[in-house]
Amino acid sequence: MLISSMKKRKIRQNFVAAGIVFVLFLIFTILLLKVDVQPVGCEKTKIGFASLNVWAARKIGEHMFLYKLTEVLGILALAIAAFFAMLGVFQLITRKDLRKVESSLYVLAGFYTAVACFYLLFEKLVINYRPIDMGEGLEPSYPSSHTMLAVCILVTAMMQFYKRIKNVTVRKVVLAVLAVLIVLIVAGRLFSGVHWLTDIVGALILSAALILFYYAVMEYIISKNTRKRKGAKSKKQPD
Repeated sequence: MLISSMKKRKIRQNFVAAGIVFVLFLIFTILLLKVDVQPVGCEKTKIGFASLNVWAARKIGEHMFLYKLTEVLGILALAIAAFFAMLGVFQLITRKDLRKVESSLYVLAGFYTAVACFYLLFEKLVINYRPIDMGEGLEPSYPSSHTMLAVCILVTAMMQFYKRIKNVTVRKVVLAVLAVLIVLIVAGRLFSGVHWLTDIVGALILSAALILFYYAVMEYIISKNTRKRKGAKSKKQPD
């Protein structure tokens, strides 16, 4: 019972941590709309934290090679998400029962849905526009959707592969590759010059909140399944 209560406390703490980080994202977004707002963006659009963003933009410059590289790496991230989606479909087809599909894949599907919803939300709820014209007119840039998608998909993929890959060497290689991809995408998106510094920061904070919530749900599911297995074993034991 003591272990169970400690586990419950840890799960609650995980949910609280996710909530706190999400509130930080909301506060950061509100500050972006209120602090040092100046018409310094593309076509004189107003940008929050203008002095900081303009300073960073001038230091960084524009590097279209990095932009194109992150586009390609982003496709790899989406391919990984597609892999887990196909894994869920494969389990459903072979096991012929929705209840026999791994619960972790259901959680991951819900997580992807939440990420997609935030992506669509900030396509409509414009906070900032890109610092440069990409040839398609004004485009929303906050938070960096590319950064958010890549970080969310790749970090949760690391969690999934950590449990699925039994060979220690292979696991380390896969996790290292994914970690490098995350760094390349985040750094590449920033130093390409197609986003303001605050676009990247906002995307990282939002990604952290979503990932923490995913982790909290996963811990809850694992704890619940463990209790079920222990209960089933105790019923099978002879009196």
